[in-house]
Amino acid sequence: MWSSTDLPALCAPERPNPLRAHHRTTQISPSVAIDAFSRCNPYLRIGIVEVGKDFLLDCALFCSSMWGDRALREGIRLGSGMMHKNISGRLAVKWQLLLLALTFALMLLLGWLASSWYAHRTEQRMREQLQYQAHQIAATIDPALVKALTFTAADKGTPAYERLRAQLVAYSRYVHQRSIYTMALRDGHIVLGPESLAEDDPWALPPGTVYDQPSPGDFAILQSGEPATVGPRQNEYGTFVSALAPVLDPQSGRVLMAVGIDVDATEWNLLVERGRLLPNLVALAPLLILPVVLALLQWHEQRVTHRRVDWPRYGGTAIAVTLGLMLTGLGVLYVIESEHHQRWLTFQRLAESRTALVRDRLFSLRSDLATIARFYQGSEYVTRQEFHTFTAPLMTGPGVQAIGWVPRVPSIKKAMYETMARQDGLEHFSIFQRSTREIALPAPNKAEYYPLYYVEPLAANRDALGLDLGADPAQRAALETAMRTGLVTATDPLVTVQGRVWQKGIVVYQPILDNAEGNQSPEERVRGFAMGVANLQPMLDQLLSRYMPGEQDVQIGLVDLTSSQEPLLLAAYPANAGEMCAVETDWFSSQAPVMIAVHPIFVFGRAWA
Repeated sequence: MWSSTDLPALCAPERPNPLRAHHRTTQISPSVAIDAFSRCNPYLRIGIVEVGKDFLLDCALFCSSMWGDRALREGIRLGSGMMHKNISGRLAVKWQLLLLALTFALMLLLGWLASSWYAHRTEQRMREQLQYQAHQIAATIDPALVKALTFTAADKGTPAYERLRAQLVAYSRYVHQRSIYTMALRDGHIVLGPESLAEDDPWALPPGTVYDQPSPGDFAILQSGEPATVGPRQNEYGTFVSALAPVLDPQSGRVLMAVGIDVDATEWNLLVERGRLLPNLVALAPLLILPVVLALLQWHEQRVTHRRVDWPRYGGTAIAVTLGLMLTGLGVLYVIESEHHQRWLTFQRLAESRTALVRDRLFSLRSDLATIARFYQGSEYVTRQEFHTFTAPLMTGPGVQAIGWVPRVPSIKKAMYETMARQDGLEHFSIFQRSTREIALPAPNKAEYYPLYYVEPLAANRDALGLDLGADPAQRAALETAMRTGLVTATDPLVTVQGRVWQKGIVVYQPILDNAEGNQSPEERVRGFAMGVANLQPMLDQLLSRYMPGEQDVQIGLVDLTSSQEPLLLAAYPANAGEMCAVETDWFSSQAPVMIAVHPIFVFGRAWA
């Protein structure tokens, strides 16, 4: 180490100082001053090596003060200050780089937290939607069908089982949902009933299969009727997320069965992870932009100052702005998601209330026909006037064109029925059928006829009295199904005529059984049918125009799903909203630009939505 007491000896001039001769006329740079001073004394060259330039500068300043070399002293002081400035600059750059690294880490952490939160919200919404759909399916199932099930292997092939299964299959196909099933509690065990799976599906199970690994939630819903969404859970059939909703007895309120929807856990997790995409993009975009911004700032500063820049002057500002942009983006994303979800809930409630209007009207028609059937079963004979008195109040609802009585007339009784009708005041009554050109033709000889014998209102439907409904293939198929199953059955959608107005509608047949006991099959016991004609477009117009006057942004369509081909639009409100049925449906598509809510309607042996 050098000490200050050695400096006078070391700095004693042994040769002429080149700096003293020129300092008055020449401005010397600090680097030249240091090099020149080191040449003044060979010992100083040792000091450069052993103690470095900082110590040399201190020595030079001390000696020059003794010589009075003001120019040298000022130059060396300037050089020393610049060296210290460079060292401080390098330390500042290190701290700024550390700040940049910490900023990157913070942004990554915020991005991960935001994506995790968003994925959690997405899964929560999916669970709510799955539960909502299970509830909607349970609400549209006819409790009378459920009461006819035994939940044993004997159910297979029975009318109630096959009808409910066909409706579940049709609806699951429309909403792209693989597994919709039913289950009930029998003797302390959970047993399975109708389901939407094809018989050759690996997940398919026959009716009456005991559920070996039920969860506490499965028992809870069948005992208390409390709906639930559980999972992912693993059982003998795989890993699933399941939603369960009860089907209740309208009289007693007890749980008849539960409707379940299973979503494969792999598919579920993919949908949840898809929810991470947007927040990840919002978080990663600033991370990708920040290095570019810093590089541009550095390039611009070097171009202006013509010197190397290790860290741009506004680098810290760029970091703060980028971090602020990220936080702003995540905040905006939260607001948009919350706002969109509220709009979706509002839309879903609106759609549910409008669907309930249509569903309740169709259920009301089903109930009216069942009431007429009970009226006939409790009477030996119903006169035309009695039929008018009983059914006239039922015609007050919208969309019902006619309610009638269709007897099953063997060929040997054809003349008797025609005579009885003429005695009731219908002078020209006869059983007839229509040609393809809607020309009335006498009914040919055959085993049975199904004439429209009573009808209400009479004035609007007088021309249809005596029409053999069994002569039309579509109506004949519905009549035979109703006779075979003993269940209310609707025709395929067809065009109905009232006056000169042609409208798309359906004809519904409720079989009326003879009270006579015996070994007759249900088909043989059918004495006739309570018949209803529903015009679906006027029904929607009259029901919805009361609650949605002028609302063109909300479109409602009634679609028939029963056919294995494309869904068939039955009616729409407004009437020009037919293109909506071509839109793909997805239960978990609440973030789609067009909000679509799907509600099932199982009625008259058909699956509608």
